[in-house]
Amino acid sequence: MDELYFNGIWRMDWGLGNPNKTAALIAILMVAVWGLAYVRKWGFWVAITLFMALGGCLVHTFSRGGLIAAGLGLAVLLAYVPRPWPKKRGLALGFSVLGLIVFSFCLNAHERYGQGVIEEDRSIINRAELWKSAPKMMVDAPTGWGLGNSGKAFMQWYQWVPRNEQYRTMVNSHLTWLVESGWPARFLYLFAWGGCLSALFADKQIPLACRAVGYLAGLWRGVIFQFRGRIALALARSGSVVGGGDPLSFLDPAMAPAFKLDFSVDSGGTCLCEFFCGRSGGG
Repeated sequence: MDELYFNGIWRMDWGLGNPNKTAALIAILMVAVWGLAYVRKWGFWVAITLFMALGGCLVHTFSRGGLIAAGLGLAVLLAYVPRPWPKKRGLALGFSVLGLIVFSFCLNAHERYGQGVIEEDRSIINRAELWKSAPKMMVDAPTGWGLGNSGKAFMQWYQWVPRNEQYRTMVNSHLTWLVESGWPARFLYLFAWGGCLSALFADKQIPLACRAVGYLAGLWRGVIFQFRGRIALALARSGSVVGGGDPLSFLDPAMAPAFKLDFSVDSGGTCLCEFFCGRSGGG
């Protein structure tokens, strides 16, 4: 894949070929690093250093979806973090966020983030028109449009005549899967996500190793392009949460609800975040 640029500035992709996929990975890592703050006394300073480094990389991807994903995950932790906060740590966190904001202005990334909010952005409008057709496409094809045919089907039968944008998929992993598959697979897919979310709030405990496998599956799910690889990792994640449990609750009992909810956001919220990131292209 060719390198992408915004206003002449390279969009960082960590060698993965897609800055939006990279941003999805970075967003999860930005939440995960805060687990270090509950392992050792010095863990907070390691966590905030990694947080700033990852935040700088996230800004450099210019990904709006990645920014939203990171914001959602961090908001959950912020709501549950034990209080009162030590003044020194609060100031350090505030300065780190301020530093990332200044860095975004230095890169002119704020112009990218403002697109679609303070001015019209055709890429957002095009996606909205594409996704709006998904329910009708599912109804019109009970057995699915076939693997790899969702974009072609939209362009041939549903795209407004004056428009001529080219699409390979529904520019959204979840809608692509639902449109290309038949009703049995669609129901199974939605049931699997519902099962994952329900299991996360069960009272039973699961081994730490299983939680780790599930979390790693979540990390790499966003950067795997191959269809079979995505299915395999989705199954790995599903298996990792069967029986419920408190992800990362071994760190600190007070933080168990936050990490449980964050793990839930990582699973279910991905559905919403990928509406902004998209499967490829300018997210």
